[in-house]
Amino acid sequence: MAANSAVMQAARDLFLQQVQTVEPPPLEMFVKVREPNDHHFYCKHVSFLDVALSFGADIRPLECLIYRMPPALLNPNYWEPLTRESEAAVREKTTGIITRQDREHTLIWRSDAVAKDRILRDGLDVPLELVHGYVFRTTGEGVLKLGRAWSGGQDRFDWIGFAALPSGEPLNSLVLASHADLTAFRFSSPDERILFASQDDRSVRMLFSQRAWLRRAVTAAIRGFAVNLSKQPCAAINDRVSEQLIRLCDGVGFTADPARDFAGKARTFEITARLGQTEWGLQLKPGHDPLLGDEKILIYYDRTSGIWAVAS
Repeated sequence: MAANSAVMQAARDLFLQQVQTVEPPPLEMFVKVREPNDHHFYCKHVSFLDVALSFGADIRPLECLIYRMPPALLNPNYWEPLTRESEAAVREKTTGIITRQDREHTLIWRSDAVAKDRILRDGLDVPLELVHGYVFRTTGEGVLKLGRAWSGGQDRFDWIGFAALPSGEPLNSLVLASHADLTAFRFSSPDERILFASQDDRSVRMLFSQRAWLRRAVTAAIRGFAVNLSKQPCAAINDRVSEQLIRLCDGVGFTADPARDFAGKARTFEITARLGQTEWGLQLKPGHDPLLGDEKILIYYDRTSGIWAVAS
């Protein structure tokens, strides 16, 4: 009972905990470091609640632009069939449209007609401003509330968090520049801090401006995988081991299967992580040796000492 309680207390620092599946999900992760402020992290089977628990304190003080709002969060009274006339009416007053599929029909959200205080569905108390037809501005706290209300298994939820957002015409220029950043998955503004992009299959991509956030994401995924399988808490992974994992995973990524790649013993457990076998392909750095297809690393944990180690 005490061990289970400790596992739940540790969930704040773990991924792969909130997605309910019959079997524990595999570990599928990719990392790419491009610049000192450009740290990419891709992972499957991660819910927004996982992200909110681990990064909520960092997201909360930010100002955010949402580029893909899950349609289920919007006021349902403003959806109507998409026609040339309805699209023209929206585009006449805004710079973009929001649509969703309803079986074989496509619906358009009448952002040109919605009242400012009626943007969201009932029960969502979030400060929100429609700034560019399909782009919404809110606070970091607002993003967290929307993320918790989102089902997480349907539609997209893409947003960028800033240290601060300008007003007036500079905001319009930043909206367009940030949309290009989202498309290319990069940072171009010094105020950009976190970029979050979801997929329908609970696959997330995140971009961090700080190396410490990348370390936290990598270790949250590995520890979450281990806790799911061992059903016991484990200590945090220190920065030295985290940096080893990032260097080994950078541009390569790794996977681990619960049945094949996890070995738990009385005092220790081991994770065999297979390099270069993720859906995100390879982005090897210049000079990196080509992969042969069977490269592995061993991630080792000693329960008695709480020490993690990596062997390649």
